[in-house]
Amino acid sequence: MYALMSGQAGRVAFFYGASVKVLDLNGIENGREFPISEAGHLFSGLSDVRYISPKSEQVGMNALQLAQNQDRALLMAIMLLDAKEGTEFRLEAANILDEFFTTDVVKQYVNYKLYRAPLDGKGDIQGAIGICSKNEALSKWLTHLDRDQRAISICRESWDCVASDICNGAENKTVAEDLLVDLGVFYEVAQAISDNNKGKIDQAQFAALKSRDFLSVPQNRELLRQWLAPITPATSKADAKNLITEGDQEAHNHKKRKQQTTYRSRSLISNHEKFSRAKSQIEEIKKLLRLQDVAKARKFANELCASQIESGDNGYAVLSLCNISKYARDVYQESFSLEVIQKAVEINPEDGWSWGELADAYIDLHKYEEAENALGKAELWGERHFAENGRARILKHQGFLSKAKEAFAEIVNNFSFAEDVWTSSLGLGDVLRDLGEYDQSLKVFSDAIERFPAEPRLRCGFAATLKEIGQLHEALAAYKDSNDLAGKSPDAYIGMSQVHRELGDVETATKIVKEACDYYPNESDVFSEYAYDLLLLEQFDNSLRIYKQLQTDHPYDYSGFKGVAEVYRAQKCNDLSMDAYGKAIKLFPHEVPIHLRRASLYKEAGDLEKTLQAYSEILYKFPNSSPAKFGQANLFKELGQFDTAIELYEVVEDERASFNTTAAIAAVHVVRGNYEKALEKLTCNTPRTKSEWVAFHIKGMALLKVGKVADALNVFQYGLDNITFIDQNSYFVSALALAKMQKHEFNEALKIIPTNMGAVSNVFLLHIYGSMGEMQLAEKAYNALEREYDPNLISLRDELGARLHLNDNKPQYDEAWIFEHECNALTLQASYSQAA
Repeated sequence: MYALMSGQAGRVAFFYGASVKVLDLNGIENGREFPISEAGHLFSGLSDVRYISPKSEQVGMNALQLAQNQDRALLMAIMLLDAKEGTEFRLEAANILDEFFTTDVVKQYVNYKLYRAPLDGKGDIQGAIGICSKNEALSKWLTHLDRDQRAISICRESWDCVASDICNGAENKTVAEDLLVDLGVFYEVAQAISDNNKGKIDQAQFAALKSRDFLSVPQNRELLRQWLAPITPATSKADAKNLITEGDQEAHNHKKRKQQTTYRSRSLISNHEKFSRAKSQIEEIKKLLRLQDVAKARKFANELCASQIESGDNGYAVLSLCNISKYARDVYQESFSLEVIQKAVEINPEDGWSWGELADAYIDLHKYEEAENALGKAELWGERHFAENGRARILKHQGFLSKAKEAFAEIVNNFSFAEDVWTSSLGLGDVLRDLGEYDQSLKVFSDAIERFPAEPRLRCGFAATLKEIGQLHEALAAYKDSNDLAGKSPDAYIGMSQVHRELGDVETATKIVKEACDYYPNESDVFSEYAYDLLLLEQFDNSLRIYKQLQTDHPYDYSGFKGVAEVYRAQKCNDLSMDAYGKAIKLFPHEVPIHLRRASLYKEAGDLEKTLQAYSEILYKFPNSSPAKFGQANLFKELGQFDTAIELYEVVEDERASFNTTAAIAAVHVVRGNYEKALEKLTCNTPRTKSEWVAFHIKGMALLKVGKVADALNVFQYGLDNITFIDQNSYFVSALALAKMQKHEFNEALKIIPTNMGAVSNVFLLHIYGSMGEMQLAEKAYNALEREYDPNLISLRDELGARLHLNDNKPQYDEAWIFEHECNALTLQASYSQAA
């Protein structure tokens, strides 16, 4: 049973199927029933409507009676404090209030509401104390209320200083405020400020974070941190040392140090103007960092820090520097990030969180030894969880995924009490996905989401794993849940766009990411995704415009520069594309993806010497780049140098690339006729990921080549029936078309053959049109293969062309030879399609 009730109206509505039954303490609506569609008027204009789920109507009526008593008690308290009311009315209100206050939960309700904001000129507390002079209990209560007015004012002012965009809008912030008032958090925080008791603020935060309703507010933890960090009473250095030396470090970590990095004294938030000015300065510094004006950003940061220190705001200065440092890493200003966080550590060398942020800056610069040293300091000053998490991240950064998995799993187990243990669960889930342990990854994310339902990164991690294993509709729902239940985020929008793209619906993908651009005008990732979708739709001018705007607005991000090259490439403007890649590499010499794309453009242009040289240069500069090793190996495989290709595949040590290596080597075995070796490697019968589907297709080609046609057709049909990745579907369709070509069912093959597979499609079309006597179309397909360099495809082109008198050669081979080489061509093409 569930119901809505209002103490103001004295009314409760019980929902039964399609109707509601109304019970009313005043007897006005008692027992009446309404259709649900007509029930809205029952609570119109009321501000205290609550949802309840009573076990019976009597329990609901009891809850309603309590709600009405609470509402009337608050009304009496307001009348008592109102100087405009006559003394007689105020005295009567005091007598009624005294009776209500015999119920603790009613008194608590009034306290929670009155501690939301200071009375200022709206209340006459001293007059109320005089009226209640003979009532000891009310006088004591009013005296405490009077004492706490300054604390309530500090609490209120700090709340008003928090920007509403922290939780995605003023409406969400108002919802959060209502929840925190009802949970007593405002009351407890004001009491803590009056008593100078930091522990009470910790308890108040914990109460908020136990509430599922509050956890549904976007960025709830950041909202609490920005509200409470400036007004939390300071912890002395001696106390901090005692926390460490007395072995109570675990309990200390339990209080989420991140939200209380460095504490300001009670006087630090003196006025709204001062607080707003600091936030404005930080936003200006972030803007300068986006535009790569580091010199001016440094100047502003130094001025902000100096002014805060001069005002005695050392703790807030450290928080500001941590904020700036983290953002600098987000916009790839790693050196500036390191410079800023080093200053924060100098200001307060006993702040563990700052040491942890310093470690993050070193990790981004691949300075792992320095990062380890900083993590040791973080642990020394109470941030053991942060330190352990950092060490696991270093393992992941270095590519030691199995070790990182063990480290994250141990952290999740040992720090299960920590309020930010979700970050460790996120790390574990991501590593498990990278290792191909998808079911375990989903379980880790699912368990973490149950405990931390309002963390969007957990929900997006869960969705990313679903996307990886081809559960695209489930992934789409998970990304949508992230936006709906944990607050909108760029990652969720980008994820939804990518899933629609995988499903072949690029138009919807574009609409989604365009909406994200409106929400996040300073997020380069969403604009890059938008430009890419426009490129896929062949809206080249619009795509080029967005990429060039990215270069202007986000010059730190290489995607704008790489994207311009991609647009020119799609338009077959190879010279312009090559120049754009060169410019991008000059600006971003350490971004391997740009080097790889330029190397592949050399290959498309048929300049194999420059292609090999490009891959060699990449591996000289980045010897651990698995994509470069795969690119080089693929090129040797296309050139028929299979032994060299296998050697290169086998030196790939990245655990993430194991599936790719297996399929790539199996493809070589199939082409060379080593079918037993190929089938030994291709053991997966229920593929889920793209790499597994590639391997499954190659398995079907091996079966087809050894004459197990029925088994091969079963593989291809299973792929067509079950694969969800649109871009992989064409390989299974092509395999069925090839089988029909072998049986001389050329009309049937022509109906299904994909035309989006480049040279392989043209070889198949040359064969089909030639066999059907469509000579003009056959010649068109032949000419399209003119610049082909793959030895296998060249020999196929020449043999088929000789049969059709399209060249001066004489036919040399039989139908079996043509079929075998067409199988090889399709097998190799499929093996190149997987991401390295």
